[in-house]
Amino acid sequence: MSDYTKLGAIADRAVRNEAGIPLDFKGRPKRYIGKCHCGAEIRQFGINQLKDYDPPECPECTRSTLIRNEQRDYFREKKKREAYNLIDHKYLGCTFDNWIPETSEQEVNKRKCKDFAMDSHKKWLLIWGEVGTGKTKMLNILAQYFISLDLKIRLVDFKGLYDELLDVQRGRILEKDVPIRTTKYMRDISSYDVLLIDEYMRYSMTDAEKKFSFDLMNKIYLNEGVLVIVHNGKSEDTLAKSIEPDRWTEMAGAGRILHFSGESRRGR
Repeated sequence: MSDYTKLGAIADRAVRNEAGIPLDFKGRPKRYIGKCHCGAEIRQFGINQLKDYDPPECPECTRSTLIRNEQRDYFREKKKREAYNLIDHKYLGCTFDNWIPETSEQEVNKRKCKDFAMDSHKKWLLIWGEVGTGKTKMLNILAQYFISLDLKIRLVDFKGLYDELLDVQRGRILEKDVPIRTTKYMRDISSYDVLLIDEYMRYSMTDAEKKFSFDLMNKIYLNEGVLVIVHNGKSEDTLAKSIEPDRWTEMAGAGRILHFSGESRRGR
């Protein structure tokens, strides 16, 4: 018989009151038993008794749990506020429910974007079309939906993302007074639950920009992250040349390439 079993057997023979709490020689409860069932309680009272006894909440455990929950809620709300700061103020509050499409094509695109957002296996979405056709608005609606799910998101335009990379390569971005390495930067960017890139290929891309975007897409794919791209291309041929080939094939096969057309509404 192990020491652990002996202690449990001794504890099970202890005198108990009607509630099952062990009593000392003066008939007082020997020790407070909390729901935490820590090792000291098991050694003193026996594991069998603790299984059958439903004790009150331990004050210390309750206090610790409240503090942890408050800290968790604080940081969760802080992250949400930081994420909402990325949203264009024009689109704050825009959701799938309150956005009313003006055309049948917008209705179809809204439904497909909503299905994508609610799909637990969602991975990639490419939205393309002319300027002012509602692409950025839809991107911001998607971003706000993902924020409401407590997902870690990043909403950024492609030029800003590439400029960040250049600053990293030039040693201008520091972490604890040490320049961030390019590999760490790429790892951090691809680690978001959802990365939403606006203004992709607004201008002609250089070979270096294309290599950066292809590498980023592959890293996000390996991390099983979600990527949403707003592309300003004017034809599918242009799109296919600016997207990593394997990812293009995957999006095209899954029907995740949506065309936004119609009259430009920019400036309205």
